[in-house]
Amino acid sequence: MIIVSITIIYKIQPTYILILNIMAFYVLILKQKEDDIGVTYRFGPHGDRLGSLWIDKFSGEVKELQETPEQNSQAFFQRAAVKVWQDWKKGSFPEKTCWAS
Repeated sequence: MIIVSITIIYKIQPTYILILNIMAFYVLILKQKEDDIGVTYRFGPHGDRLGSLWIDKFSGEVKELQETPEQNSQAFFQRAAVKVWQDWKKGSFPEKTCWAS
């Protein structure tokens, strides 16, 4: 999982300090194959540590085929599933996309 943590420190007054932590989450999503019934995507934090999922072209049902080899694999699947489902709702099956938050 790629998590970027940025700490921002503001000095508001001589005795007060405000600290903000900003976290980012990124999931790479690559089309692996497509047929008349569904589309298989590979997903994960980067190109060499990917899981796979399948989306039904007619119902929009998403199934995890293989977990990512990451500690928090369900977080990657959930975000990838939402993104490919959003694209399905638009009638699109892109070759490459991502989830970033």
